[in-house]
Amino acid sequence: MPTLAPVQELTLRLRADTAQAHRRLENGLDLMATPPSRQQIQALLERFYGFYAVFEPALPALLPPQLLAGRQKCPILARDLMGFGYGQADLDALPRCLPILEVLNGPPSALGALYVMEGSALGGKLISRMLARTGQFPRSIAYFDPYGEGASLMWQSFKAALVQASSPHTDDRLIAAANQTFAILHDWLVPTYRSTQ
Repeated sequence: MPTLAPVQELTLRLRADTAQAHRRLENGLDLMATPPSRQQIQALLERFYGFYAVFEPALPALLPPQLLAGRQKCPILARDLMGFGYGQADLDALPRCLPILEVLNGPPSALGALYVMEGSALGGKLISRMLARTGQFPRSIAYFDPYGEGASLMWQSFKAALVQASSPHTDDRLIAAANQTFAILHDWLVPTYRSTQ
């Protein structure tokens, strides 16, 4: 029986071992089933901004700069929210997702959390197309497709970093952090999204 390449083996394990947590988040938001309202997307962008405002500043102490280069989402979210009329004072006043700091306790855990967020950039392309079809959002909205045509290259480079970090001592921590991140995102995003009409 052929042996899987390390990158394929780890990504398949990540996908399998986080499938339940991933599905719970997707079902909680259910973005593709019913097109969200302008207010719901605005609320979702606010919550993502509050997440990344905590998440991104913590990463440089844990992961190499070449991996993080070009992956910053806070500036994109800020521009999207400013498209809805927000100013810097409004962004500064948004709630912050402090529980994610409990996950980021070392490089493997940071990589597991980043796996969740980078994977969402791939799935976000479908959301971006769906939002464009509704015609009710500012043209500047970009968070759901942050890399454009470069999405595949960004994902491949991230998977290469996963292989470099992979070992019998780190993979379990990486996967546990990915599951924790999905759970935190569910609790951070879903109640607010569902309460917004």
